[in-house]
Amino acid sequence: MPLGRAWRGLLAFYLVALALNAVSLHRNNEQMPFGPLRSFWVAVSAPAARVAAATGLDRPRAFLARTIGAALNR
Repeated sequence: MPLGRAWRGLLAFYLVALALNAVSLHRNNEQMPFGPLRSFWVAVSAPAARVAAATGLDRPRAFLARTIGAALNR
């Protein structure tokens, strides 16, 4: 397998993971202590979270948190 193909697959994996978890990542970034690091990550994650929420990509994570997550966290 060529190395370029592997890198594209890895990039695709991380982009899908970001899209499905963007709202949660942004919420976690907002809970960080105030400072330049928090400001940076909130600014970076806000557009991804807005796109994920607008397109419904946050729904699978919310569904899993309600169903499987509730059972696992008992």
